Amino acid sequence: MSESNDTHRMTPEQLRQAGELLYGNQWQSDLARALEVDARRVRDWLQERRPIPVGVKTEIIELLKKNSLDTANYAESLNAI
Repeated sequence: MSESNDTHRMTPEQLRQAGELLYGNQWQSDLARALEVDARRVRDWLQERRPIPVGVKTEIIELLKKNSLDTANYAESLNAI
């Protein structure tokens, strides 16, 4: 695997931050479900027992964008009440 490929991988800290933003303090199982992987796999990524696959970054970016949109839409609906 080339080093340039590794620059596109998320770091464990980036994964942790994204997971907490998306799902709060108990985020690992929820993120695993969203990514359709076993929760043990997420723990392996966090503890650097396995590299975080390059494609996971793109999936998480999409989850974050959707969450932001959903949050903004809900805030608008509350404001309209």
